[in-house]
Amino acid sequence: MVKVLTASLFAATALAGSISDLPADMLKVMDTAADPCQDFWQYSCGGWLKTAVLPPTKSHISYPDDKVAMLTDAVIKKVLASNKPKLSEFYASCMDTKTLASLGLTPIQKDLAVVRGANSPESILRVASNLSSKGLNIFGQPDVMADSTDATRNAVWVSQPELPIDQDYYSSPEKWAKINAAYHEYIATLFTLSGKSPADAKAAADDVVKFEFYVGAQLNKIELLEAQATPDNPMTFAQANAKYPLAIGTQLNEHGFNVCENLTSSSKVIVYDLTFFDRVEVLLKATSVKTLKTVVEYRLLSYYAPHMSANFVTANWKLFKNVIGGQQVQATRDVICQDALDTTIGEMLGKYYLEQVWPQTTANRADEMVVLLEAAFKAGLDTSDWLDKTTRDNAKTKLSKFLHLLGGPKTPKTYDSLTFSPKTYITNRHPIGFQGQVRSIRQACQQTALGGRNYNGNGNKNPWWSDAVTTAFDTKSQCIIDQYSGMEVYSETSLGKLIGKADGKLLGETIADNGGLKSAYRAYKELLKFKPSNNMASPTRGASVNEAPRVGEAILLFSFKTRTTCPMNRQQKNRQKESANQRAFVDFEFQTKTNTIEWVERFGQ
Repeated sequence: MVKVLTASLFAATALAGSISDLPADMLKVMDTAADPCQDFWQYSCGGWLKTAVLPPTKSHISYPDDKVAMLTDAVIKKVLASNKPKLSEFYASCMDTKTLASLGLTPIQKDLAVVRGANSPESILRVASNLSSKGLNIFGQPDVMADSTDATRNAVWVSQPELPIDQDYYSSPEKWAKINAAYHEYIATLFTLSGKSPADAKAAADDVVKFEFYVGAQLNKIELLEAQATPDNPMTFAQANAKYPLAIGTQLNEHGFNVCENLTSSSKVIVYDLTFFDRVEVLLKATSVKTLKTVVEYRLLSYYAPHMSANFVTANWKLFKNVIGGQQVQATRDVICQDALDTTIGEMLGKYYLEQVWPQTTANRADEMVVLLEAAFKAGLDTSDWLDKTTRDNAKTKLSKFLHLLGGPKTPKTYDSLTFSPKTYITNRHPIGFQGQVRSIRQACQQTALGGRNYNGNGNKNPWWSDAVTTAFDTKSQCIIDQYSGMEVYSETSLGKLIGKADGKLLGETIADNGGLKSAYRAYKELLKFKPSNNMASPTRGASVNEAPRVGEAILLFSFKTRTTCPMNRQQKNRQKESANQRAFVDFEFQTKTNTIEWVERFGQ
């Protein structure tokens, strides 16, 4: 741990109040015997860590997320008990495991037949492209999102799809060795359940793994960084079809785009990372039809496995949740089906949930909090000496265009045009897949409208920091970079074993969190100027303009930020424990939050 605050700063700080002001339930979470100046994470989370129990159905838990989830589950159970239309039919179809068992492969038999009937590279790639409408992206991932240069227009984006398992497994022999046998067994099990002989299923699994290794190795780390630096590559539909006829052209054709003419500049596709598609195009041309069909069939089976009969569900759980995730026992069916509600018709579920927990008084309080945070952030802009006038004005202009979208969507989807049958669960899921693409448009627009220094207040890609400000920011943040580069990470499972340095892991989050925490603290102090505190066990009066916040309340603010990621993970022999040592990096992330004058004001001795 690198100490960056001097003893003189601590000695100069005067505190008001005491830690006894904290509510009893918060004190139980903390370890007040720990020294916050040495280990703020232990200080904030230590009490919870001593008493928390990791259920066998989970691979990790965190505080307060799991407490909130428990309260949320109780509300959802109440909503489900009220038999809301559509919601109840969808939930009933998921819970009807008897029907799912009797159906077997029937719900996906039509798609399987099309895959097995393909007889050319072009035909199997057309099949794969059509499956993207159901949310299954195999060789490329098409999305409709805001154009990065004009957020008022949508554009087609095509990017690298996710592989069934994390790409790290394909690049790390050590990680791969831990799941090699289990992954082959999973693939072979799916093929066996779909009708192949054990020998054919094993051979098919070998073909799938070999192909995925080719795809997973398409980019090395340096090329990934280069791709991230210049990710947006716009071209017309015709140009994309000519350059990548298999990887992208097939997608565009199957989704009805005109790839024969160079229409207008608005008729474009934005290819995210040319390097990946350059190599995948070559790979698709060189791969046999038999292998391509095998890969697509496996991906189809794996995509639907969590939603079919018990044999498929268990096979999927055994690999992803047990071997990779660390769960010891499968979740009960009601938990699975509640998750399915959230991931497929979540806006409808959210509508009924908010009716239970989001009264106007709560909405008003949340809006008040956001107003204070915006004001505090604006005040921070005025006092940031590393900003020049032009960049500061740009920041304020962007801030002025923020909208408060709290609670949930103003007009949530209620799927009025859809009818859910309680006997056809997988069919019920089909119409939602394409609507999920529509939902991603809204999310992308919101993300683009923020976009940090690279996007202006209108959501357009237009970097608005000056070169001088960029240099000044780099200088300001260098202290955190230096601190991280000196932090040594030791294994919690092999005592005394040095894993490496923290370096850049979580660095961006840490720098951003430091700034956000400062804004939150300023907003909190502003609140005390005109409103008495009701956070403590006993009421306190409102603070005067010059009065520092009470120490108990300030400790609550800082330590609660730490407790938003108090994790507990299951340590399992077949997991990559050391490279995924979450506790170590979370510890360092929050230790750097102590590097502020605001923190010293509350915790200095």
